[in-house]
Amino acid sequence: MKKIFYLLLLYSIAGNAQLVSFPTHTDKPVWGYLSQGGYLSSPIFSLYGLLGDTVINTLTYSKLYSFKDTILNKSNVIYFHGGMRVSDGKVYFYNIHSKQENLLYDFSKSINDTIKFNDIGDYAVIHKVDTIVLKGNIHKRFYLNDPNEGTGKWIENIGSEYGMLVNMLYPTDNNPPSTALTCFKYNAVNYYPGDDNCDCFNDYISLVTPVKNFGLNKNVLFFPNPISIDSKIQLLNGYKLISAIVFDMKGTKLIDREINSSEYFIGREGLINGIYIFYGITNNGEKVSYQFIKL
Repeated sequence: MKKIFYLLLLYSIAGNAQLVSFPTHTDKPVWGYLSQGGYLSSPIFSLYGLLGDTVINTLTYSKLYSFKDTILNKSNVIYFHGGMRVSDGKVYFYNIHSKQENLLYDFSKSINDTIKFNDIGDYAVIHKVDTIVLKGNIHKRFYLNDPNEGTGKWIENIGSEYGMLVNMLYPTDNNPPSTALTCFKYNAVNYYPGDDNCDCFNDYISLVTPVKNFGLNKNVLFFPNPISIDSKIQLLNGYKLISAIVFDMKGTKLIDREINSSEYFIGREGLINGIYIFYGITNNGEKVSYQFIKL
């Protein structure tokens, strides 16, 4: 009888995916985020994953990429963001462009604790902590407020429900889209939202592409993309662009122009390598948005 119980216990442990710390590249994690509304005229599904590692300033980081598929290999890479490392319940992100490391998550904190994200004063306060059960495992869930009335929600050892590389969800301006964690898996296990029958990645995978145009496809040209020289937006068939805005993936407005022209140029100078959203309004009130990459 004891032997049977022992075998059943082993089976139970093996059947539950154990996620006892934030994953590294060896766990083959994949996060899927759906962004919609705000300045987006159509939804965008973003896939992030860790593939391989690198040493920066004597510290070892798992390399964070955007992918076009849940198969983590170099042929599916869209963009390299930087490195992630874990230390004492804290998750740090090294930005390859700024050459700086900032705190991304701190799962060791409790209610009323203040979290300082960087040296320029960005911080948040945890105002609530509850739990969520995934695959039989209990994870703490942190609710955060920032001084600008932004909000955030973290799931212990998984990350933010509202964006891969943002500490806060909602800036107070710029009409950002709402972003939500729809899927997370590691070691080929669909871990979040926890439904074994959920095929959430395949539900949204068609929305993943680094070069995608929305809205007036046949009446708008955007080229080249990715941009290695200045990009041109050209409207056809009598359409004109009356407003042109460019956001980065954090929702920061970088360009805001009122124009009245059938063409507009986006200069590559002043944009660091990364993924951006172009948002425009035409002379008949229709919206058009493009996701583009600067290399």
